[in-house]
Amino acid sequence: MMKISKLGQFKHISSFFQINTIKGYKYIDKAGEIINFYHKENQPIFDMSHNGLVIFNPIDKISELKISSNVFWTRFESNPTELNKNPCINITPDNLIRIYIQEAKRILQILGVVELSRVGWRNHFVFEFSNKMESDKFWDNLSLTDTLSPTKLIFNIKNGDISGALTLVRIFKEELAGEKTYGVLFDIDIFSRKKILITNTEQLLKQFRKYLVDENGFLKLASEIFF
Repeated sequence: MMKISKLGQFKHISSFFQINTIKGYKYIDKAGEIINFYHKENQPIFDMSHNGLVIFNPIDKISELKISSNVFWTRFESNPTELNKNPCINITPDNLIRIYIQEAKRILQILGVVELSRVGWRNHFVFEFSNKMESDKFWDNLSLTDTLSPTKLIFNIKNGDISGALTLVRIFKEELAGEKTYGVLFDIDIFSRKKILITNTEQLLKQFRKYLVDENGFLKLASEIFF
């Protein structure tokens, strides 16, 4: 069994936070105030429809932010070019939580929301294989038979108060000179569904973080998959 002992063994591609609000319909009246909040030197790029308000690149590190009657959602994406120039700017799980909580408190205060029905954190981690042979061996070990080989697998997660799903996706990308890099995407979505006060959100997200970096949590799960 391969030992996965730290998140650094993966490439962290993207991260998504979502909280489901209770009585969040005030966003319809407050949409302009929210957009103005992000109006700095340049006018924010946004889209407003019956599905909600979406603001693109509202602040540094957040690539997309969505607000509707029952959801506050953000997307963080790693920038490979930027990271190659300065590896020190890589966002840690703690920094992601800090940035998200800061924005959530500001927006939810504008909306007057005090209770949540769900808090979730989804991450995309990629493990790259040295070559195609290693990739084929990994998926062969997860195959049902010699003629049935999966390209995508979904598992349910239950760990105390934390629920979620782990999806494994077979991937490869073209490199220079026609070479291919093979890997597996670990799409892990963990959440807690219950009545939650906004003031308790940060503590809950830190529990999620602990599960992601714990050798008895996600890392153990990932190691067992590489049996």
